[in-house]
Amino acid sequence: MLFVAPSLARLNVKVTKGVINDICSKTQNPSFCLGLLNQAPRASTADLPVLAKITIDLATSNATETLQIIQSSVPKTTNTKLKEGYATCSEHYDNAIGDLGDAQQHLAPVIQWVSIYRP
Repeated sequence: MLFVAPSLARLNVKVTKGVINDICSKTQNPSFCLGLLNQAPRASTADLPVLAKITIDLATSNATETLQIIQSSVPKTTNTKLKEGYATCSEHYDNAIGDLGDAQQHLAPVIQWVSIYRP
């Protein structure tokens, strides 16, 4: 545990606009990232693990909404190729939502650790 604690201690860092700018500058779409995180109410008072949770929550919500739109489009088309495309897309979104759930589960102990060992 002595080797792990110093690296985990950095997780207590409070998120600032500078931290959000730094994170978003490394994404494919920095302006989208900034807009999303600047509108998330808890982001400005979070530490890094909570910011990760907020991001996963937003991604899960958006993916779930998109999946519902895809699934509702299937009965509206008679085009077989389009139905196949919707089915493939739906499967990918369903897998992504599952992966986001896994990420949330793996992140939970980190959030708990940070809350216990917060200075």
